[in-house]
Amino acid sequence: MLEFAPDNSTAHANLATALFQSKRYPEAKAEFRWLTNAQPKSAAAYYFLAIVHDQLEEYMDALANYQLYLRLADPAQNKLDIDKVNLRLPSLQKAIKGGKGKKS
Repeated sequence: MLEFAPDNSTAHANLATALFQSKRYPEAKAEFRWLTNAQPKSAAAYYFLAIVHDQLEEYMDALANYQLYLRLADPAQNKLDIDKVNLRLPSLQKAIKGGKGKKS
């Protein structure tokens, strides 16, 4: 689909989701980055991009994207995911302070 409609956000989102679910994180990262560039107010894209960075142990990038997600997410609609992020942040910050994680 992307070959015929390279600027189609839905096609990028579907591909990103499929790659994410297949744990093909480096490839998913590229698609979620495309989505955040194309739709900078899309909280969901930042959430999944943060998870991808987290899985790849790119903790600084994960933290930055989690924080963007928290700024953009709707507190009522995204309460569960917001709670998950808020639970993850302290251990992520501790890992960063301990020098853990890779650079993306």
